[in-house]
Amino acid sequence: MRDQSLENVFQSELNLIIQMCSKADFTEGVRALLIDKDKLPKWLHRDVSAVEGKDIASFFQPLWNELEHPLASLKPAL
Repeated sequence: MRDQSLENVFQSELNLIIQMCSKADFTEGVRALLIDKDKLPKWLHRDVSAVEGKDIASFFQPLWNELEHPLASLKPAL
């Protein structure tokens, strides 16, 4: 990301955060830590090595096209 503009980084991070929060493991972590406070999350994968590449790639799927992105106004006008 070193070669990206600050605007692009912000847009990518927003997309990544929303993708992460929409996954079951995020909800399960919140349940285990904040709601039930049992600190016993039941993760979808037994460990990091069990996470498939397609699961990781899904975090980076764009939710909006360039013009519809909520932070599109950060891009300077040409």
